[in-house]
This record gives sequence, C-alpha cells and structure tokens, in this order.
Amino acid sequence: MAKTKISEFDTNPDLNTDINSINIAEGCSPAGINNAIRQLMSDLKDWQSGADDKYIAPAGTAAAPSWTFNGDTNTGFYSAGADQIGVAANGSSVGSFTSAGFVGNVTGNVTGNASTVTNGVYTSGDQTIAGVKTFSSSPVVPTAAVDDNSTNAASTAFVVAQIADDAPTKTGTGASGTWGIDITGNAATATTATTVSNGAITAAKLDGGQSGAAPVFGARAWGVIDGSGNLLASGNVTSSSGTNPATITMTNAAPSTSYAIVLAGYGSSGSTRYACVGAINSTTQFTIFSASNLQGGVFFAVYW
Repeated sequence: MAKTKISEFDTNPDLNTDINSINIAEGCSPAGINNAIRQLMSDLKDWQSGADDKYIAPAGTAAAPSWTFNGDTNTGFYSAGADQIGVAANGSSVGSFTSAGFVGNVTGNVTGNASTVTNGVYTSGDQTIAGVKTFSSSPVVPTAAVDDNSTNAASTAFVVAQIADDAPTKTGTGASGTWGIDITGNAATATTATTVSNGAITAAKLDGGQSGAAPVFGARAWGVIDGSGNLLASGNVTSSSGTNPATITMTNAAPSTSYAIVLAGYGSSGSTRYACVGAINSTTQFTIFSASNLQGGVFFAVYW
C-alpha cells in the first residue's frame, strides 16, 4: 500500500519501500531517490503547516481525537472549539481546558486552588460553597455531643438525642417548674400550666396540697336543684331525692368523709327565708336541710 502521509510510515525500515508511490525499494533508480526526498520534504511541510513552525493538527472529535496514543486511539486530545482543548477518554468527552481552567467532571480528590471548580467540594480544609446544591442522597456528617451549639451541620442522631435531652417529662420530678407549653394527658407534677385538659385534673392535684397566692380548690360534686328536689344540672351526682331534706348521692365517692357541703340554697315560710345546712352521711351521700320548705339552690361538696 502506498504511503501517502507520515502517519503511514512504518517503524520497520524494510517496509518503507515508497513515499507517496515513489519507489525507494532496494535497487531503485537514482531518480526515484531524488523524487522521494522531494516528496518527503513536501509531506513534512504539510504536516507542519505553520509560519511559526508549529504543528497544525486536525481538529478531531471526542470519538477520534487528533492526539492519541499507540493502541488507544479513542483517548487523547482534540479541539473542542475556539480556544479550547478537549479531553477524550474511551471516545467520550470528559471536559476541556479553557482560559479559565479545566471545565468538566472531576472524580477523586481535588488539591490546590479549586476556586474555579463549579461543582467540586474540597476533601479537606475550609471552603465556601455558593448557590443551591442538591444532593442525590443524604450527606453524612459527624454526630456532635448533646448541647453542642456550634454552627456545624447536625446529624439526625444529634437532633434525636438533643430533643430527648431537652424534652420536659410529663411524669416525675423532671416536670416541675413553670411550663411555657400547653399540657395534655398526664400532668401529675405540673405546678403551673397554661392549658390542662380535664383528664389531667385528678384528685391527687386537689388533695389540699395546693400552694401559692391563689391556689385552686375543686368540688368533689356540685349540683342545682329546684323546689321539688329535681336535679337540674350536676357534676359527679347520681341522684337527688326528697325535698326537705334532699338527699344527694355522688357517683364517685370522696376519699373520706372529710368534706364540706357549701350551699347557696334556701327554704321559705311565707315571706320569711331560711338558710340551708348540709349533713354528711357517707363518702357518697349527704343531705340538705332547711327550716322550712326547700325552694332549691346550688350545692358543692368540697374535699380538703
């Protein structure tokens, strides 16, 4: 095959028998040698092709770069555009060099000045990353000790541990003090609460151990009756029977008979009004008496 360009020359001298079809094989005519030398000079000039003695290579592509390596012709350098040197590996572009530096995908460690790396992160040292960065998976950060108030990123393990350490407990001595939150459920040791559900107010909280400037005391039972002894409204009262006396039966018993009956009822005889008194019969029952006919009223059973 005729060797029409330098890239077709062979490293084995015996196989270089022509230059662009000019015979230079063993025993060729002297004219062939002269012509071959002149042809070689022409080929070299075509290869150099520059006024400043520079080699002008074809532009090439990522699939077929101009500068390649023996046995690996799809890996090397090519022209990626004006003022750009493209880098190809296995027939694909991995980036290019421009006047601003390297632009492309870099894997592994980046050392030195990476100020112009668009999507790179230092493996060590300080770095300020501008703009929004989206991670395809959650980044892993060290878990700081509880109560660490530095500006370091917090792992989910740190958040869980910190919440567990700071959360007020709803039972036990850890729940004492003033709470600035609404409390629902079991607030057995809360001394001050902005909102407490009905279920959180238990007998244990109203057993006479209240303190402070305005302690709260609760009624064990309450009710409103009319002049016939009918129960109009109540709390913890099962029934009311009779008119004078009127016997009140509580649904849930008091812890003991150490409770008082507070009355706002009255009896009457003509134009005269009589106050009422209450008598404790048991932990579940008490009686309301009036000096005359019971006209109705309000009662409270207060335990201390």
